[in-house]
Amino acid sequence: MPQPHFHGGRYLGAPRALFMEAGGSRMPDKTAPMADRHLMSSIARGDVDALRTLCERHSTSVYALAFGILMLPEEAEEVVSETFCYAWNAAARFADMANRSVSAWLMEVARSRARGLLLARGWPLRSALTQAPNAHVIQEFA
Repeated sequence: MPQPHFHGGRYLGAPRALFMEAGGSRMPDKTAPMADRHLMSSIARGDVDALRTLCERHSTSVYALAFGILMLPEEAEEVVSETFCYAWNAAARFADMANRSVSAWLMEVARSRARGLLLARGWPLRSALTQAPNAHVIQEFA
């Protein structure tokens, strides 16, 4: 059985086998970017399981970003769905982008989708400003 690594009484981490034996389901952080790129390559070849894994890994942070922008759970969930549908369709193009972080790319896609929904709502001018306490002043100058 692999043993944890100690140096000078300080814990330095465990080998991957120990991590997996302990029931670990996530890759250690330093290998996650490479694993994400591998998942994108697999998605580009049509691997649905790779998309499922990518979604499990990043859907919470994509949802948090979308909800922070939209403040509506239904729309945030829609952004998550659209983001991973886009990832499925654009995976081959992503593979051509050298040195690009998958998580940063997913966040960029999600932010763009969320902003699109805000604009479809008429944000900010038609909603926030016309409901403000001094909306009559804004209406006079519009």
